[in-house]
Amino acid sequence: MTRAATLHTLPLPAIGAGLRAQVREHPVALFNVGGVLYAIEDGCLRCGTSLAGGMLAARVVTCRQCGWRYDLADGSVLGLDTLKAATYTAWADGTHARISLDGGAARRR
Repeated sequence: MTRAATLHTLPLPAIGAGLRAQVREHPVALFNVGGVLYAIEDGCLRCGTSLAGGMLAARVVTCRQCGWRYDLADGSVLGLDTLKAATYTAWADGTHARISLDGGAARRR
């Protein structure tokens, strides 16, 4: 059974932007990179700051508090590739986003 949640109350983020969402008990940062959606665990592994408000450059988001950079495709911390935040499958459904939590782990190392 697929555990998918529709973010009915949240529109798609604008291209080049991110937003924070609560999907079930999981805080998720959702980003729109050139029309492709990426969803990642919303909490920096180093300092706990929300990544949704971080600086986005291509497929990389930088934590605004400590500067750690995350590859949105796989959740890896750049320079510490074995340290990863959970990532989730995200896709557009009209003017809203859908996120599947299947396959995401709280923290993968």
